[in-house]
Amino acid sequence: TAEATTAAAGAISGATPGPYTVAVPSGTKPESALALEIVNTAVKTIAHWIPITKRAAADAGQVRTLVDNFLLYGLAEELEDQILNGDGNGENFTGILQSSPETVGSAGTDIDAIVDAIAKIRTVGRRKPNALVIHPNDWYSAGFLTAKNGVNGGYLVGDPRASIDQLNTLWGLRVVVSEAMTENTALVGDFRQAVLWKREAPSILVSDQHSDFFVRNLLAILAERRDAFGVLDPSGFCTVTAV
Repeated sequence: TAEATTAAAGAISGATPGPYTVAVPSGTKPESALALEIVNTAVKTIAHWIPITKRAAADAGQVRTLVDNFLLYGLAEELEDQILNGDGNGENFTGILQSSPETVGSAGTDIDAIVDAIAKIRTVGRRKPNALVIHPNDWYSAGFLTAKNGVNGGYLVGDPRASIDQLNTLWGLRVVVSEAMTENTALVGDFRQAVLWKREAPSILVSDQHSDFFVRNLLAILAERRDAFGVLDPSGFCTVTAV
């Protein structure tokens, strides 16, 4: 990772060019400093498996499809939880919420608090936030999606007849509704500052060489993926309490 400890860029003076001369800067160019820090993050394995009978797999192809989709979806759910909440212990990622992001308290309504978080990221981290992550119980509430004005009862966030893409936008941020997000807490961030390195894509493996599965005509269907995750700049993220 890199952090600019001294950003001294500025204008410098130069000679005034004449009809037959070339401008030559006469001022000394300012020097900035950039502190570099090497940070290692290990590749982690996310996996789970399920038993199934050979007869079910052979007689009903859709059963195998359902099992595969169930297992792959489970990997995606766990990955999402790790990216947000991983505590860095053992085989867990160090998630965004555990990377010491900026924080702000609620200021007036919940919608106003999101603006405070945007301003904090812009001024402290000098980053440009592009998304908001929020728990469904918070987003689908009177604090956000169903908030109404006190004049004619109109919705503040958007027309209920609008498309889901139009409704999932707030203050120019894409809204990501996730059950993995801590309830009563919203996360605003420049998610370009969080990087997922995919070491091995999700895969499905099948074997009868587990315990006594061979003699019992059972199969073990395993899904796994290998990834590494890191937050490049924690000041690019800010949590806000939604009360």
